[in-house]
Amino acid sequence: MSQSSRWTSIGREILFSARTELYMNLPFLDSALAALPAADGYDTPTLATDTRVLFFSGVWLAQQYERSRANVNRAYLHTLFHCLLRHPGKTRGRDADLWDLSCDIAVESMLDSLDYRCLQAEKMSVRRQNIYRELQDELPVLTAEAVYRHFRRTRLNSYDCATLTRVFATDEHTLWYKEDDDQQERHWQQQAERTQTAMETVFANKAEGGQAVREQLAVSTRKTTD
Repeated sequence: MSQSSRWTSIGREILFSARTELYMNLPFLDSALAALPAADGYDTPTLATDTRVLFFSGVWLAQQYERSRANVNRAYLHTLFHCLLRHPGKTRGRDADLWDLSCDIAVESMLDSLDYRCLQAEKMSVRRQNIYRELQDELPVLTAEAVYRHFRRTRLNSYDCATLTRVFATDEHTLWYKEDDDQQERHWQQQAERTQTAMETVFANKAEGGQAVREQLAVSTRKTTD
């Protein structure tokens, strides 16, 4: 087995382990996790998706896994949440760097709101805390669209955009900008609705846990009117 094939095999094992742990702890994501299978065929330094499959770097996953299993779990969900909220299909006409940052902040805020041991990362940085505080003072829900409008309104410069990207980025978004796919859009709309329903069932008697996820899904699945 070549070195490359070995790392691919290791990466698949790590992702399978992460998906199993996420299934066990977050059953409301069952259908969504199954909708994004791991695949090779695209060279990425971290993770990437075209909304059909999840591409990965075995070397990067091994490095993350060595630091903490939670890092891998969070990275997996980071990319999955992009798909559930249909971020890749909303790129047209937007500033790419600013949109990428806004999407990353939106999904990371969801991950940071989920109180599960399998997602507990290192201590949240002061920079991250300050950005959340700034945005939450202005916005009722930290959707990517709302964060993007906020940054446009406050004229976030390219230097600060790049600095914040280093704080919030996990996967690469290159494949988002390849083509639009209405069928995939509908597919993930359905997955989002299914996940929202499952979450409402799981958290029916709980006020806490997953509130930010439910709020973003509610905004995302809301039907638009012509």
